[in-house]
Amino acid sequence: VDTGYYYSVVWPDYSYKLWKTVDGGINWDQIYTFPVFKIPQNTFFLNGQDGWIVLKQYLPNLIQVLRTYDGGHNWSVH
Repeated sequence: VDTGYYYSVVWPDYSYKLWKTVDGGINWDQIYTFPVFKIPQNTFFLNGQDGWIVLKQYLPNLIQVLRTYDGGHNWSVH
């Protein structure tokens, strides 16, 4: 696992956003906004590029696992 890469999901304005730091948390960059009504449940990154996230959706009740290969900028259903 790479050190210094950290990811955080926050909900500042009624939409969940993924933030990333590469300097141990001194500076953070917003890199992705999740679609409305998709609620991040778990996030896991193997390194600075490869990661997975579990999203939960209500109405209809749905759980999705998404994967990124580019540090969280783009996601695909896995």
